Amino acid sequence: MITEQLNDNMVLLLVSSVAGATVRALNPANKDSLTSKATQGVVGVLSAIFLGPLIGGMIEGYVSDPVYAMSASGFICGISGIELTKAITGKMLK
Repeated sequence: MITEQLNDNMVLLLVSSVAGATVRALNPANKDSLTSKATQGVVGVLSAIFLGPLIGGMIEGYVSDPVYAMSASGFICGISGIELTKAITGKMLK
């Protein structure tokens, strides 16, 4: 039972974070290079997979549907990972 739920949550986190990274990469307002977009996307996906269950567990108590909680946590962690990558690379390149 727990392994099935964990597997479903990981799939939700993976799908929501990959979708977010793809939308962000295809956004014409994003003027970063393709390599930078790919790096940001990978870091966003990894942060969503590893930190998503923590955030999703906290959100789950406030929403009625656990699917929404995991999808929202994937989005939140993915965006946070992307912004973290931009901040680190911006400081390293200066």
